[in-house]
Formats: sequence, C-alpha cells, structure tokens
Amino acid sequence: MAARVRRGRLAWLSVLVLLVGLIARPSGASAVGWAPSSGLLVSEVVTGAASASDEMVELYNASVADIDLGGLELVYVTSSGATMTRKQTWTALQLPAHRHLLVANSAGAWSALADGTYSGGLSATGGSLVLRTLAGTVIDSAVGAREPLAASCGALS
Repeated sequence: MAARVRRGRLAWLSVLVLLVGLIARPSGASAVGWAPSSGLLVSEVVTGAASASDEMVELYNASVADIDLGGLELVYVTSSGATMTRKQTWTALQLPAHRHLLVANSAGAWSALADGTYSGGLSATGGSLVLRTLAGTVIDSAVGAREPLAASCGALS
C-alpha cells in the first residue's frame, strides 16, 4: 500500500512540475522586457588586447534589409565626458542585412582585417562608443563607464 501511495504522489508531483514549467516558461520575445533589436548595433568592442593599440569596434546590421551608413558616425566619449573623438564617418556604404562591419585602430592587430580604421586609442578604463547620425541622433551605444570596454555589448542604448 505504501508503494502505491508513493507512486500516486510521484505522479501528482510530476503533473504539478509539468504544469508549473508550462506556465512559468518564457518563450520568444516575451522572455525579455524589450523587443529584439532590428537595426544597427554596436555589437562588440575590444580594447587593449595583446597591446594597447589592439582595439576594434564591430557594428552589426540586425535588420532584414541593407542599411546605408551614409550620414552616420562612430564617436568615442571619455568616461568623464570631457572629450569626444570621431573614430569613423561614412558618406555612403551599404551594410547588408545580418552582416558585420569592423572598425579598428590603424596601429593595432585588426587593422588589416578592418572595413575602416581610426587613429588614436580608446581608454581601457572606460568611456562610451556612440553610433549616431551626423546631426547627433543616437542609434546605439556601448557604455563601459567603470569597466574596460572589452566585452560584447549588444544594444545598450
């Protein structure tokens, strides 16, 4: 009899776990509190890899259509906000859907692979990279205020 009671309890417990899993399980876009990104993203930033000049910024077109980068710029703002430097600007360049674009320090290891280069570095102790229109409208940014900008950043704006 005790084995039968245990099996009955185990069956009810299994059903309960299954129901809780179905009710509480996040799915699709509802798994997070925001919609999936669908435009241009500052998707990765690396500073000071093997040397201080080994820096790169990766942009990603998360949309289903090509995006013209004409009229956009990538700027770096120091963590204090005192200095802003333009790292790249585009007059016309189509970035195909779901493709990456690499911008790197011209003195660094990734310069030969980059789609565009800049001079002068990014601080390894913080700052922000901002992808924006030439008029100043922010499209996306990667903020590393007190941490090194050495991680995948995704859409943090």
